[in-house]
Amino acid sequence: LLGAGDAALTAGDYAGAEAAFRAASDADTTLNVASRAGLAQALAGQRRFDEARSAIGAALAEAPDARVARAAAAWIALQAGDWREAQAHCRAGLAAAPGDATLSRLLGQALRAGGALSEAIEAFQAAVAADAHDASAVAGLAAASLDAGDAERARGLLERAIAAGDTSAETFANLKECVYEIDHR
Repeated sequence: LLGAGDAALTAGDYAGAEAAFRAASDADTTLNVASRAGLAQALAGQRRFDEARSAIGAALAEAPDARVARAAAAWIALQAGDWREAQAHCRAGLAAAPGDATLSRLLGQALRAGGALSEAIEAFQAAVAADAHDASAVAGLAAASLDAGDAERARGLLERAIAAGDTSAETFANLKECVYEIDHR
């Protein structure tokens, strides 16, 4: 059930994820942190932020240093547009799990959204160093590099992200912007 919930989250099927995580929690109460974190993300994906914060709060109360709960809390804060809260969850998670690729990527996203480009680049670099195959981290590093005015570096990173499987509209839009900037210098 946890796997089904994770797959539904990845596919953007937040209602399906909610059902799977609720069923997982009902089936095995020892899965509280993982199922609560997944449920919280599913609720946030449906823009039900009050319920999501309640669910992730319960997971964090049970296991404040759990990487999965901190990453979920950061993702929820990002979805809600609260960059500072996302940064706080990432930093707390990284204190307990230094070098974690997911937390570093989420921190990069939160810092970029908050306008702290040099710090965002550092966080994305840490995420890529921890997991060189994380296309989202590579694309995030590219986007932050583009924001910082380094279109050449961003283009190479975007091509790498696409080769690694990133097919998001943002990645292709950023690549188009890089090509335009490089060609019109």
